[in-house]
Amino acid sequence: MADIVRQFEDTRAFTAAQMQRAIDQRGDAANELTVKVAAVTAAVGGLMREQELQIQMQDGATARFIQVASAVTELRDSGGRQAGMLQNIVGAHKPPAEAERALLLTLQGCIDHIWDSLVTLEGAPSTPAALDQAVRGIHETYINGYGAERRMLVGHFATGDFPYGAADYNLKVGPMWKTLIALRDAAYDSAATTIADERADAWRQLALAAAVVLMVIVVVAGVVVLVVRRITKPILHLTASIERVASGDLAPDIRYDAWRDEIGVLSRAIGVLQQRSMEARRLEAEQAAERHARERRTVHLEQLVSAFEATVGSLVEILTTRAEDIATSGASDGRGEPLRHRSSRSLTCRRL
Repeated sequence: MADIVRQFEDTRAFTAAQMQRAIDQRGDAANELTVKVAAVTAAVGGLMREQELQIQMQDGATARFIQVASAVTELRDSGGRQAGMLQNIVGAHKPPAEAERALLLTLQGCIDHIWDSLVTLEGAPSTPAALDQAVRGIHETYINGYGAERRMLVGHFATGDFPYGAADYNLKVGPMWKTLIALRDAAYDSAATTIADERADAWRQLALAAAVVLMVIVVVAGVVVLVVRRITKPILHLTASIERVASGDLAPDIRYDAWRDEIGVLSRAIGVLQQRSMEARRLEAEQAAERHARERRTVHLEQLVSAFEATVGSLVEILTTRAEDIATSGASDGRGEPLRHRSSRSLTCRRL
């Protein structure tokens, strides 16, 4: 960039110095100035092509219009250099040298090549209206109008007898530069419009993406709420109910048994578990009561048996004692007192 500024300052200083001289003292200043301007233009064009490449990597449509503007700039440079040479030739009123003729042909070849790339925009469906109008304006004023004037002047190269001088030439050629500038500005405006449209489209896409994200968040939040209400909360409640049943509390609040899904199935299963646990506890209580009653009966029977055994033992002891008494009495008295002993035995049996 600094090199471009330096070249521009040098060209401007050279132009100012030449303008201070008389016309007959300027010599070949016009051609030299044309070379300097071409050098500045080439440097600027290189910088523009670099920027154009960066834009092209990001946005093809914008790069297309930037390429058009660059092509118009090259057309203006080549055409301006050619027009400057023709002005010098017309002002000198003498046939141009062979080198000048060759350079004019070279510049015309560049102009034709650039125009071939621009004329495709004319009438194309994808060309914006303002850009299409600007291309038509160049076609009419520069390609056709200036082209006819240039061909007429070339016809006088052999003699150098041109129908007008340099001032009249400038009046005829001057209007064409406006159309070139108009086409360049139209290309830049189209690029700016494309960028603005794409920026607006990007904002629309961003807004749409934000709306979609918001919608997804709302849906996810709804799903979370539904999951919490339909799954998480019931499962936590049923888990607590199972823990209470396992700890011995057979009267937990079991809900959701009317639901017709897995939660309802689990709730009803817990209800069955609760009922079976209650039934098992009832049966256990009945068995304990029965066992207690059986133990009481056993104790009572044992008490009866013990009492019976004690009674029988007492009777046996009494009978044994009586028998011994009888035996003793019979041995000492003989058989004189048997009736008394029989009466006593009968009395004892009656007591039993």
